[in-house]
Amino acid sequence: MVRDRCLVIPFGLSTINETVRMSNERAAYEMKLNGYSGAQADAVVSVVSFNRAARLKRGLVALAAAWAIAVVCVFIPVAHFFLVPGFLALGAYFFYSRWVTRTKVTEANGTCPDCGSQQAFDIGGNWNPPHRVACNECQRSLVLEFADSNA
Repeated sequence: MVRDRCLVIPFGLSTINETVRMSNERAAYEMKLNGYSGAQADAVVSVVSFNRAARLKRGLVALAAAWAIAVVCVFIPVAHFFLVPGFLALGAYFFYSRWVTRTKVTEANGTCPDCGSQQAFDIGGNWNPPHRVACNECQRSLVLEFADSNA
């Protein structure tokens, strides 16, 4: 039985792997790069959106990995006094950062309006346009915004 794009077993419980696999939605957006001189250029940004189950799975995987490293660090003499609490805290931070990330940029390409160089931009973390990026050639600050103002 299929409901809301995820597989549901007869008692209404869905498997988390199937829900996560079917929930990652990919999209590409036409954007404008606003340069230092006021000129504009085109850009394309590809993003992936995560639903609640996907964000939970990503967070739990990161939490488990950090805490597994913390368990291994218990056996390191003296260093375990700061490594274990550090990895426990880092695991909580990783879980939280993946839990609040609803959309993530997978690729961003465009032309710098100031120097004209075609390039791939490095955008990490949450996707909340408008977003500031830097040109790899001329090092000028650029603003990445939606192409139409109604988006």
